[in-house]
Amino acid sequence: MRTSMRHPAVALFGLALAAPALCVTLPDRIFPANFEAAPDCLPAGSTGCPGFVIATYVPIDPGQAISLCYYFRTGSAGAIGVGRFSSRLGPAVHNIAVYTTADSTTQLPADRQPPGTLTSTGCGFGTGDNIADRRIYSAHQAAEQLRMPDDDGAGQPLAIELPANAAGYIEMYLLNASEQSVMTYVELTANGRAEAQPYTKTATYLAYNTQISIPPLGSATATQSCGVPDPAKFWWFSTETHRRAATATLRNGAATILVTSNWEAPAIATFSGPSFYSFASGEKLTYECSYNNDRPFTTTTGNNYETDEVCIGVGYYFPAGKAYCFNSVGPL
Repeated sequence: MRTSMRHPAVALFGLALAAPALCVTLPDRIFPANFEAAPDCLPAGSTGCPGFVIATYVPIDPGQAISLCYYFRTGSAGAIGVGRFSSRLGPAVHNIAVYTTADSTTQLPADRQPPGTLTSTGCGFGTGDNIADRRIYSAHQAAEQLRMPDDDGAGQPLAIELPANAAGYIEMYLLNASEQSVMTYVELTANGRAEAQPYTKTATYLAYNTQISIPPLGSATATQSCGVPDPAKFWWFSTETHRRAATATLRNGAATILVTSNWEAPAIATFSGPSFYSFASGEKLTYECSYNNDRPFTTTTGNNYETDEVCIGVGYYFPAGKAYCFNSVGPL
């Protein structure tokens, strides 16, 4: 059953989780130009970098495991080139993934749900509608950040460009293993490059395998190979799987890029300039996941971290272009 609630800018509302929840979007903020400084907003009109903060507060019952999606708009101050994402995850928050959404024809921001909605079902990614989802950030630790490289090899910094009033959602997986109810939170901060500073656009490349089938009480391996944008320089790689994954591997032919053996803390491989990581013409990104199924029924692809599985390879690259590969079809 789908649970969906909407609230005004700052309001309490009831959710079918036994207690109220609160979601707040604070757009159009000004931050210190130094990304390493504390992310406290400077007074209005101060010189600095544009950005936004999204904070979501959710109650979780004892023993509860649930995936939630919070839909947002970033504010209308204008397009920004994000130079750093940072996040704080409260107790019982296992991991998050952040997506922006746009009309696949017009490329204008488009909402999957009204801003302020919190749902307890899949966020809508991969549903085959006319809305394109673009992953921009993910996190698994209590405090984490993604800093875009400050030099693309030609002297310009990298940034993920977001339009004014960008639409999107935060996908959250929460697991309360304690015997007490927890009021937890997710806080996402985006720091933009200085408005007058030129930058090179970077983007996320997502390789997504929909063809997963793990037999009851058995094992299986899912392998696909995807074409990559050409030309492209990658500076970051990682993976995503769910609870039944034993390993996740990214390769370029016979050359291993990374191996993850802990789905709760995926391995990360980073590459610096001026060369970064490039694929030669015709080379592909192979992403492979192995699974052990401890449940008495077949496990297939899906969004539920407890009952479904995924095999995803993630990379950040530039110059920004096509963002996805499904199975072995892409980049799209």
